[in-house]
Amino acid sequence: MQIRIDLIAPSPHPVRSSWDEDKMAELAQSVKEQGIIVPIKVRPAEGDMCEIVYGHRRVEAARRAGLTDVPAFIEGLEEEEAHTQGGIENLVREDMTPMDVANWCQDEKDSGIPVTAIASRVGKTRQWVYDHLSLLGEPEAVKELVQRGDVTYAHVLRVRPEHLDDKAKVAVLEKAAKEGLSEPRTKEVAQAVAAAEDDAEREAIIDTEYHDPAFQRLVRVKSEVKRETMRRERKDRQENPREVAEYIKALQAFTGQVTVAVKVAEYGKFSPEATQFVIGWHDSLRRRLTELEQAMEDYNA
Repeated sequence: MQIRIDLIAPSPHPVRSSWDEDKMAELAQSVKEQGIIVPIKVRPAEGDMCEIVYGHRRVEAARRAGLTDVPAFIEGLEEEEAHTQGGIENLVREDMTPMDVANWCQDEKDSGIPVTAIASRVGKTRQWVYDHLSLLGEPEAVKELVQRGDVTYAHVLRVRPEHLDDKAKVAVLEKAAKEGLSEPRTKEVAQAVAAAEDDAEREAIIDTEYHDPAFQRLVRVKSEVKRETMRRERKDRQENPREVAEYIKALQAFTGQVTVAVKVAEYGKFSPEATQFVIGWHDSLRRRLTELEQAMEDYNA
């Protein structure tokens, strides 16, 4: 049957969070020329309104194409079943990003559906479901790269076995996106970063284009340049005691003020508000002093 577009409302919990604007423009043009070929599915809502179960893109394309109604199936579904059917239909049509798939799988799992059943409903393996669910635990920057389509979820899976910290993982995947690296090449970069001798080499690997025939040689040269720069900076700090002298002078002045403050406290001159403020400040100061002592110990180790 045909349903007027102005009576169709989007789902409050759509399985798709975005769509490609270029593809949407193409779909709108196709709809303008040929109409909606495959009906959408809706479920009854308040009054005369219907709520989309699946077919959000087709409805949007129809609106852009100037259509007033679209072909649709109407089925009375509960919200959970509507969510399930919407996810299945979009998965079959490959209309969902990996992050949308991950969120849909998590929603299904949260509603009590076992992973085996989720996999069976979409014709996938249990591992496929687990792989997508694992994306939800990745750093936000990684999830954004996947959501935008800059890298695939397979890129993420190839990097994961190298156990990089979040900063290094993001850097590797951003490099893959920037240079258009394949999944195997991205894994090679991740392995190189994991095996790097130090931060200088890691930075050189990330900064050097992987497709460059001289990649290895450039990494060695850049690493040594970076190390030399770090050595010079360290030497400059060692040979310039001005900051140290200023800090010692400040400590001496502070010690004198603490002695005065002790006497003031003994006479009960601190108000309750001032006391709370000073105690909080002391806690912060103790933490910073601990950081300073640790840095000094690490440097002199």
